[in-house]
Amino acid sequence: MDDIQFLTQNCKMGVTGQRRYLEGKYSSHTFFSKNLYAAIRKFCLTAKSLSSDAALMLDWLDKQKEQDPKWIVIRGWDDNNALTHLIWMTPKQVENWIQFSDCIINDVTHKTNRYGMALSLFVGFDRNMQNIIFAQGLIVDESKQSHSWLFRQIVELLVFIQL
Repeated sequence: MDDIQFLTQNCKMGVTGQRRYLEGKYSSHTFFSKNLYAAIRKFCLTAKSLSSDAALMLDWLDKQKEQDPKWIVIRGWDDNNALTHLIWMTPKQVENWIQFSDCIINDVTHKTNRYGMALSLFVGFDRNMQNIIFAQGLIVDESKQSHSWLFRQIVELLVFIQL
């Protein structure tokens, strides 16, 4: 199952290629099509599941912003209306940014979530030298354009927050 998960999610390999690989690696095993299809389906994310998860998250963020307008939520979309960029800050994170933003580190994890998006964290520390997260974002890739979008939004946030 680990091989099937890896081949499905990381290599984007279809049934035929996976069957050849598995039969070569595990020559003493028999692989039934029905079972192989079911296993691949288990690890394969559909566009519908991705869009519904994004919709659920965005709905939740919108509700938080309705309850407290100090929430900050910024989104970016592609030409197909798919979410490509997202930054959000809680009211507490906004307060912390105002108070403790003398030193900020941006750390980006490379596609460690099931959507293949990069998680960007803006991190610093408070007066007790405890790490705090100032803002978080998701970007579709780690391209120059995605990082430019992210940092442009953060700079605009700085102007907005300081008002």
